[in-house]
Amino acid sequence: MDELFKNIYKLEVPLVGNPLKEVNDYLIRGREGDFLIDTGFRTNECRDALFSQLSELNVDRKKLNVLLTHMHFDHSGLATEAAGEDGHIYISSTDYGVLLNRLTGRTNKKQDDLYREYGFPEELLERMENKGSLLFQGPVKIDGRFRELDDGDIVLAGDYELRTIVVPGHTPGSCMFWNEQNGIMFTGDHILFDITPNITCSVDMQDLLGHYLDSLATVREYPVQFALPGHRKSGAYRERVDQILEHHRKRLDEIQNILAEGRWQTAYQTAQKMKWRIESKSWEDFLLNQKWFAFGECLSHLEYLEKRGKVERVWIDGIWYWNRVSL
Repeated sequence: MDELFKNIYKLEVPLVGNPLKEVNDYLIRGREGDFLIDTGFRTNECRDALFSQLSELNVDRKKLNVLLTHMHFDHSGLATEAAGEDGHIYISSTDYGVLLNRLTGRTNKKQDDLYREYGFPEELLERMENKGSLLFQGPVKIDGRFRELDDGDIVLAGDYELRTIVVPGHTPGSCMFWNEQNGIMFTGDHILFDITPNITCSVDMQDLLGHYLDSLATVREYPVQFALPGHRKSGAYRERVDQILEHHRKRLDEIQNILAEGRWQTAYQTAQKMKWRIESKSWEDFLLNQKWFAFGECLSHLEYLEKRGKVERVWIDGIWYWNRVSL
């Protein structure tokens, strides 16, 4: 727990058993109530770690506000428990809708059906459903404390004015928060420095990778002096944006080269042939949730390429197969 700037503290909340290791939460002190940026999963380990650090800082939990960079449960899971009865929970209007659909189960079956159509094995889908309650712990409910944010909205957190920058990609309504006066950017998971943000295919928004790359190009020009990410360590802001853009260019080339083998294949077969920076000997050794995210990232790149006329797909016996468009 470090004070990074006057009245801004970094809180590290461990994500037990998760390759991400921890989530970075940020507390901004204010005279009329403190602001907590992101939370952690709704698990006992995250709850104990977060609330003990808030206690050490003598936070008045009754007045605590929560500001969410995006709806993923490692960031939003404890939002309704952490926010005080007199506080608010701020989230982009887009991710508010996505979160609502997730918690009510409206899109979960659609996401499974999407993955099934693109070749994700049925037995693995069933195992994901069985493990879901352990892997993803979201907020208890949506209640009246939620407040929706749109691009450009200002949140006054203590002495810090934070401008909302909606950056779709990691989620449809992912946000960064910009404090221009001090050159501070809370990047959430839009920009991470020693791991690459996962961009997966979603039923909530088409062409998420396209939106992500456009968002990266837009925020690249901000004069950021201090980047505060949602996971791991910080680094050089603009240099990292360029590295991520180059990473996805190489990913797109890699997939086209795999498909250039000249035979139709599923997204799952394509994902197996891609190179992944994961501590596993082979695709078969990947953890189930790692396969899920790797497959989703492969699919988002295929969707990007299809929309730009680089690859094509055909429906065969209930599954989509892909190939590179002949030049």
